[in-house]
This record gives sequence, C-alpha cells and structure tokens, in this order.
Amino acid sequence: MRKISATILVYPYPWYSERLVHKDVYQFPDAIARALKSEMKVLKGWLITGQERDGQSPIILRAALLLNVMLVLLRLSILRFSSQSETPCFVFFHISWPTALLAGAVRLIWRGRARVVIKTDLNPNSELSTSGGGSILERFSVRALRPNTDFFAAETLGAVRTLRRLFDERQIILCRNGIDLSSVSHIDSRSRDIDVLVVSRFFVEKKGAALYKEVIPQLVKAGLTVHLIGEGAERFVISTALKGNAQVRVSEQLQHAEVLRAMMQARVFLSLSLSESFLIAIMEAYAMGCRVISTAVGIAPDLAKETSSITILPFNADDIVPQVLQATGQEQPIAPSRLGCWDDVVEDSGLIRQLTQ
Repeated sequence: MRKISATILVYPYPWYSERLVHKDVYQFPDAIARALKSEMKVLKGWLITGQERDGQSPIILRAALLLNVMLVLLRLSILRFSSQSETPCFVFFHISWPTALLAGAVRLIWRGRARVVIKTDLNPNSELSTSGGGSILERFSVRALRPNTDFFAAETLGAVRTLRRLFDERQIILCRNGIDLSSVSHIDSRSRDIDVLVVSRFFVEKKGAALYKEVIPQLVKAGLTVHLIGEGAERFVISTALKGNAQVRVSEQLQHAEVLRAMMQARVFLSLSLSESFLIAIMEAYAMGCRVISTAVGIAPDLAKETSSITILPFNADDIVPQVLQATGQEQPIAPSRLGCWDDVVEDSGLIRQLTQ
C-alpha cells in the first residue's frame, strides 16, 4: 500500500474572500488529508480585495493569474527540496492551462512519485465535450493533463460522461461536493412554519430571476408562506408588490448556520436556476429534511434518481406552481442517514483506495 506523506492543495487563481475559498476549495483536500492521515498544506495565489470578480478588469485578472502561476512554480521547487514530502498528493481545481502547467511541473519535480487529483465540475455542454471543441489553451490543457493526472474527481454524472470523452475512463471518479453541517446538532422535521424557502440571487437571470417573479406571487396568492434569502431579496419583494405582505419573510444576508436553520423550518425548498455547476443548497436542503423542487441543473437530476423527496420540473411556471402547492401538503420526508459531509463523500467515492494502491 502506498503511503501518502502530505496532501497539498494548489490553487493559483486570484481569489476574493477567505470565506469563499475555505468553503469551496479547502474542504475537499482537507477531507482527503484526514482520510489519509497526512499533513495538509496549501499553495495558493494572492488575495484580490475590494471588489468581486465581476468588478475586476480582465487584464488585471490575467496578470494576477500569470504571476500566481510563476509564484506557485517557485514554491513547488522550494517545497520539494526543503521538506520530507516524498510521496505527496496534489489537489487541483479546474481543467485549465494553469492546472496543466503546474501538474506537469509536479510530475517532473517529484519524478512521478507524487499523486495528482483534479476536482472538476466540467459542464456536459462545454465546448471541450465536443470533438475538436474549446479554445487552443483548453485543448492544450486536455492533452497535457492526460499523462500528468492520476484521477479526475467529477462532481456530477454529467461531468463523468463529459470527462470520459476526453480522458481514460480509469482516471475518472464520481466524487460529489460535500456539505458542512457542523453547526447543526440535530434535525427536527416536526416544527416547520414556512411553506416555501428560496435561497438565490434574485436579479441574476441565470439564477431564475424571471421564473421567480412569475412563481412567487402565485404561491403567496394561494396562501403559502414564503421565506426569501439572498442578494436582491428586498428589491424583489418591492418589484413584485409583495413588500409588507405578512406571508413573506425577507433576509438579504444570513450566516451559513442561519440558512441551515431556515431550511429546518421550511416544508419545501424551491430552486429555479437556469444554470448551475453543482448547486450545493439542494444537498443541504435535502439533508435538512425539506422536500426539494428544482429545475434540471447541477446535482439535482442525480439526486432525484435516488430519492422521491426531490422533484425535477421544467422551466415553466404552469408546472411549478401546482407541484409546490401539492408538496406543501405532503408529510415531511425523513432526513437521509448519510448526510453527505465531506468525509462521507470522499470515502464513498473510492478515491482514497485508488490513491493508496
């Protein structure tokens, strides 16, 4: 059995908040390190503060990324010759030219002794999934990663199918994202005083803004209580003439623990996004004992095959409203016994067994 000496996260991309990186990036390699009983190290890029990603100049982003890649290359060399990390496991995110370049450097510097894992949410509709598709840099990344990557950890079945068209099937493992339920001591499905919970960005079109404007007023008119959480919730209730309605609760920003508590108070979790890479909120709502009604995006279609508590509907208000009304009158489902924490999903994926062979 191979002994992994350290688990090392490599994240060269410019990032914008410690909270975001911790939630979306640190937890996967941290779970691997716990399973392997190895030391956890992080090689990451510089923090860009003051603005969100959408507010940054593309030139600044490209320059920051290039600088970060050069910095990480230097740190990889220092790490190799100044530590005892003889057989480390390197964890990368995204199929991209920085990942391809750095994964190749890991293979060269460690002379093939290191393990390389790439976590990816590659969309089935990606241009890379078509023959000859994608930009020149994307096609270079695929060719360079084939010999330099041990395993691709795909987040959804759709990503698995896409990766199988690009890489050796033996390199591909289904490893969903985990959820953090550390703030929840127990799940109580008996006292639920909210009929419908929505967590979204209410003025972002790809998050289903138009559908929410059509569906939510109809649900309120039918007598349901609705809790809206997320960016733009206040403007949403004003724009839909729901401001001041006693059946509508509004929370612009809540801590993660507060969102989980809101899920425990809701009968139905409603998600109407048009496009998502994973949609972690659906897993959290399911774990909190909600019935989930969602459009066919992210992880939702995969989970719907495993439980009757999750219903997939088309992007059509005429189908969504009756289904929500019906769901609020049904008994609450029993929360799943395995709630999908990071340690569980890494163990269930078989990744640790493969890494140590």
